[in-house]
Amino acid sequence: MKKVRKEINSIVGKNRLRSQDIANLPYIQAIYITKETLRLHPPGPIKPRESSQKCTINGYDIPEKARLLINWWAIGGDQKHWEISTSSMDRTSTPCPLGMEEKSALEQLLRCKLFRLQTSLAVMVQCFEWNVEGEDGIVNMEEALGISLPRAHPLISVPVARLSP
Repeated sequence: MKKVRKEINSIVGKNRLRSQDIANLPYIQAIYITKETLRLHPPGPIKPRESSQKCTINGYDIPEKARLLINWWAIGGDQKHWEISTSSMDRTSTPCPLGMEEKSALEQLLRCKLFRLQTSLAVMVQCFEWNVEGEDGIVNMEEALGISLPRAHPLISVPVARLSP
């Protein structure tokens, strides 16, 4: 938290942060938790797609214009699939028979959501001190059952304004 705040203060100052500032905040971009959050808790567990051409995936013949349901939750939870997805994150063009010409649907979603998460996180760090209520200020990450994997113990954090709007 201290390193992130120091970077924001030195590059942006105490003015309001804009989304354009994220490109100049390498520490915010490097924070791994935003990537992990999207991998383990995608915005939607299943995404419908349509194949743009006939293809074969893992021995299964997929006809052109077939409706497919991609289980992003299973992909994010299976390390072998995640390594494949992240290894291609920096490529500018990835052929994809599932309806996306430039990048896969997963890559596009992750890039957009990651940018928004980084901007939101930077603004929250810039504008507030965060105090965690509960057991000695330690966050319990245990999960409960449910389709969106809710927390077993609620996170109660109290924002204290650092900047005057």
